[in-house]
Amino acid sequence: MIAMSASAVITAAPAAAAPHRVQGTSDQAGATDSVLPEAGPTAADVETVDANAEAPMEVAEGFQTVGVSWPADVDSAMPDLQVRVRDTDGAWGGWTHLERETDGPDRETRTVSSSPVYVGESDALEIATVDAALTVPSGVQVTTVSSDKVDAPAATSAGVVAPAGTTAGPTIITRSEWRAAPACAWPAASALKGAAVHHTDNANSYSSVAEAMQLIRNDQAYHQNSNGWCDIGYNFIVDKWGNIYEGAAGSVDAPIIGAHTGGFNTGTVGVAMLGSYTTAAGVTPSAAQQDGVAKIIGYRLAQYGVNPAESTTFTAASQTAGGRFVAGQQVVLPRVFAHRDTHQTQCPGDLGYAVLPGIRAAAAQYAGLYAPYFAGVTRLAGPDRYSTSAAISAATFAPGVPVAYVAVGTDFPDALSGASAAAAGKGPVLLVETNGVPSVVEGELRRLRPGRIVVLGSAGVVSDAVATRLNGLTSGGVTRLAGPDRYSTSAAISAATFAPGVPVAYVAVGTDFPDALSGASAAAAGKGPVLLVETNGVPSVVEGELRRLRPGRIVVLGSAGVVSDAVATRLNGLTSGGVTRLAGPDRYSTSAAISAATFAPGVPVAYVAVGTNFPDGLSGAPAAAAGGGPVLLVTTSAVPEVIAAELQRLAPAHVVVLGSSGVVSDSVAATLAGYARGAAGS
Repeated sequence: MIAMSASAVITAAPAAAAPHRVQGTSDQAGATDSVLPEAGPTAADVETVDANAEAPMEVAEGFQTVGVSWPADVDSAMPDLQVRVRDTDGAWGGWTHLERETDGPDRETRTVSSSPVYVGESDALEIATVDAALTVPSGVQVTTVSSDKVDAPAATSAGVVAPAGTTAGPTIITRSEWRAAPACAWPAASALKGAAVHHTDNANSYSSVAEAMQLIRNDQAYHQNSNGWCDIGYNFIVDKWGNIYEGAAGSVDAPIIGAHTGGFNTGTVGVAMLGSYTTAAGVTPSAAQQDGVAKIIGYRLAQYGVNPAESTTFTAASQTAGGRFVAGQQVVLPRVFAHRDTHQTQCPGDLGYAVLPGIRAAAAQYAGLYAPYFAGVTRLAGPDRYSTSAAISAATFAPGVPVAYVAVGTDFPDALSGASAAAAGKGPVLLVETNGVPSVVEGELRRLRPGRIVVLGSAGVVSDAVATRLNGLTSGGVTRLAGPDRYSTSAAISAATFAPGVPVAYVAVGTDFPDALSGASAAAAGKGPVLLVETNGVPSVVEGELRRLRPGRIVVLGSAGVVSDAVATRLNGLTSGGVTRLAGPDRYSTSAAISAATFAPGVPVAYVAVGTNFPDGLSGAPAAAAGGGPVLLVTTSAVPEVIAAELQRLAPAHVVVLGSSGVVSDSVAATLAGYARGAAGS
């Protein structure tokens, strides 16, 4: 533990970069749009009744959490409300003020609610206005939530999580561990730039991890059912013993845009301290809790190269309930700020706010511990495929490149062959729309000032209007390489790029992309083209191009189920050096086989792209060729064993991840960092 002091001394570094998850795996978040999803189902028992029902309101099955909600159109006339409950022994407690919820998504919703209040085991309640002269308006709903306590195998009733053998990133209790309800996916931002600290404003009397999990589970159910949110609003929650819980689904793997600090959710990680830290509550967050908050913030921000000790400019996405800033307003805040800094709320309480400077300083020290492990990996990404394409180019190519290749971003065939040609021409592949040049791509072309631009594909793929637009971005004019189909275009690209007598030609199926993605950087290393064939035939135009090329050898990419043995036999007659096949039982194994046959250990770089989609890998192949390394394929949420083994063999100096965390998750990037020679401990 790092002491909660700016002068704390760090004596030990983590052993590896990836976080240890106590049990199970995180749900994945694949959404990237900004629309609030539908609310998900919940496993907890939730009951909603009219707040003006006859008092006391009996709940036969009992409850532990209560809150109220009301339509947004009566919000301006809403008085302060309070609740009292009867415990299961029949004793009534005192009145508790129901504080208006100022957590929320980055837009207003149709329903306004109070924060949920954890009241312990209860079976009845009463709702009243704080001002006795006022009445509860019609339309107000009371929601109660109940769930069973479930002990986690890795956590004791005393609140101590069993230690991991090789914990490096913080130990995290996963959603499956605390029995989260199913949820739809919050969208993800492209990166994190800061953190918002909260308290849940629940009672501090919880006495076990099981009770803490129950409290979190009930809050999730309340957020989903009363607030109408997709999931629990926080990205992470930390209990009084310092245990860290995964909040919104996918928060370990991506910059999930939750519902914790309305207008400031995008690009921030919301971390809530479980409990109430107001002056009235009279409790200060424990040193262990502060340390847990600092640890998860330091870990997540280190993955994006962010120093938690700094300040930066935040821009309000909207002005939600209690918001201090209007949409578009900019404000300079510490990168680790409190909910009250952006909203009119007590959160995280006066006693919680008082310890924030120490949390911020400790988070910076933890970030410093984790940063060396992430030094070996770089992510090149943007909010969409076009922006990612431009980001890859900008990180790889200097102004004045001899050529830039342009392909449509919605399909893969033309760019598959174009990637090896671009590598040979020492220029990028940039993606455009059929009828337009995205502004980010146009900006990158203006920066590059290419000697010429080559459009890949026919006018039906990349329109003449786009070609005309591109003509103004180069002094050397625009040419188009195309044919009536993908095979003819493949042959045309090769014919315009490679002279007869090439040392090698690579051949891949034209109806899918994975094998050719990895093959493009290998072809560039071998100074030959990638040509497309059918599974069971060699198109005549491709055969003609191979006869012109007279390659020293031919390499078939993919198994016999992808490119048949009959095709390989046919190709054997088109080279004097024979045909070899690089393949595995799946796209990941084939990717590893191509790399293993092409690149020696100690490569300067390895590029990594998702194996289930093509855009990022297409632009990445010329960059990988320029860097002298392979393109290897992973899944969104895991590094396949065969790829891990190949990275271990390659021992690259650096790893470049292509695409956002919604494409290749942060946890995968953290794992990849461990294979880079430039990472600490490698």
